[in-house]
Amino acid sequence: MAAAVQRNKHRILTVRCALPIVISWETDSVKFTPALYHAGPATLLAQIAQQTASTLALCAHNPGIGELAARLVTTAPTHPRFQDYPTAAMTLIRFDAARWRDIRKGTCVDFTIPRDLNG
Repeated sequence: MAAAVQRNKHRILTVRCALPIVISWETDSVKFTPALYHAGPATLLAQIAQQTASTLALCAHNPGIGELAARLVTTAPTHPRFQDYPTAAMTLIRFDAARWRDIRKGTCVDFTIPRDLNG
């Protein structure tokens, strides 16, 4: 998937997990970033803008991560829990931008919560 994303100059952002980290799939790097803990949307977006990988996961805490997800999607998903963004919720967003610093709003590809994953 990362190669297709890179070819199309899209950016994929997955938001939400347990620790405040930034994950880059291209370099297999995980960067623990304490400043993301309880950070607001502006701080989170500034961290995203610094990244160079084409595919990225941003893991942070509420209320900032939920507010950021809501601001970054052109259309919110129809999932009933998106607005309250529960613990361990995850949003997958596709951006049509060559660089992270150029992202504005993107397409919500998926939104899920842990309860959705229970068989």
